[in-house]
Amino acid sequence: MIFNKIKAYVRLQTQKDLTIWGLLITTIILIIAFSFLNQYFFTLKNFINILLSISVIGIAAFSQTFVVVSGGIDLSQEAVIVGVGAIIAWLSRGSDSLVFTHDNMPMSLLVLLGLLMGATVGFVNGIIITKSRINPIIATLAMLGIVRGITLYFTSSQMIPIRNEAFLYIGTGRIFGVIPLSVIILIIIFLLSFFILNSTIFGRRIYAVGGNNLASIFSGIKVDRIRIVAYVQSGTLSALAGIIFTSITRWGVPAGGQGLIFRILTAVFLGGVALRGGRGNIAGVALGVIIIGIISNGLTLLGMRVAIELIIVGCILLVAVILSQFRRGTD
Repeated sequence: MIFNKIKAYVRLQTQKDLTIWGLLITTIILIIAFSFLNQYFFTLKNFINILLSISVIGIAAFSQTFVVVSGGIDLSQEAVIVGVGAIIAWLSRGSDSLVFTHDNMPMSLLVLLGLLMGATVGFVNGIIITKSRINPIIATLAMLGIVRGITLYFTSSQMIPIRNEAFLYIGTGRIFGVIPLSVIILIIIFLLSFFILNSTIFGRRIYAVGGNNLASIFSGIKVDRIRIVAYVQSGTLSALAGIIFTSITRWGVPAGGQGLIFRILTAVFLGGVALRGGRGNIAGVALGVIIIGIISNGLTLLGMRVAIELIIVGCILLVAVILSQFRRGTD
């Protein structure tokens, strides 16, 4: 019994190492290739631009990792990212029914409202999935439509500018005039996610629930509670990503964000997270996010159309899922 446990542990660690090394090598190859193809790619300014561009999908991908590892999936992230930003823009501009305008609404209140909206969506997702036993894909896809609809209703489908300078600093501000604040937030979220998944009881239970739901129940783990918390953090961090997205673009765009969930899930599965849960490495997800960012940036510098990027990312997603299924089959 002990020998089998040791063997399983060694196999898991080896798979993690192979995934990380494979992603690192891929990242290096992409950097070298794009550096030869465009003289502006290998510059400090461009690398900072890449980090800035991945801050939104990075934060969302880290939070999605918790959900997928626990055996679920959250397709509503895209709607939350766009919806929170658009509704914050709508609230901050002032209206006949609000006493606040963009000149006197505190940034802290805007951020708090946004995070609360995201957490609420996540909580509803978690309750519906755990209590009604609806498939997570169906439940969160329905929530995506609901949140999109609410956003379009309140904003009348109109783009709304953001003029709160303190709010705009979240996405456009730079520490020491160089490093974007949003990149600092991305790094903090990564470190917290890494710590929680690898060094806390909650992290171990996330893996246990995704790996073997029935065994987790018999072990006394409150499975439903773990999954609800996973969805709440996904909604909350998606809202944070939406705040950064809106701050960077300076507009609330209720009909925008098309393809965000596609890139988020690609980064997650490319990073080695198992489609059926129970396995995943947040460091691998971080490399997956970076690879998506490098491809997008490199193709843009080469003058390629967005359609080409979508085709490439789609192929990456297919390969990532196939490899995930292959690894599961060899266990």
